[in-house]
Amino acid sequence: MKYYNFIRDKRNTLGYSTRELGKKVGVSGSYISMIENDKITNPPSEEVLRKLCTELNFSEEEIKKFYELLDEKLLPERVLRQIKELKKEIINHKRKISPLEYELHKEFEGLNEEQKEKVLKFIKEFIKK
Repeated sequence: MKYYNFIRDKRNTLGYSTRELGKKVGVSGSYISMIENDKITNPPSEEVLRKLCTELNFSEEEIKKFYELLDEKLLPERVLRQIKELKKEIINHKRKISPLEYELHKEFEGLNEEQKEKVLKFIKEFIKK
């Protein structure tokens, strides 16, 4: 079974049309139809997936099965999307520190533990003066 069949089967069991389910989830009925017929090019967002699980009254076991089925198809895309988001966070974090702080961090990163302890001790002594 594919994740989109799982959605269709549960929707039919509950007696929802694609339009009704779409309205509950906050998307169009045609989008639900595209999901169910494996016609979407990009995976549904996490928000849409969560709302589908809620509106279709998935049990914990059904949620687990749903995400297992989903991961068979969409895991690579989801992982790549998460990597891009993390990359943006890293870039934004770098912007929050000065170039000098970043350079110090890079230098410190290359040291072994003993060297790090010595540098830290030196910095603390230097600041006291």
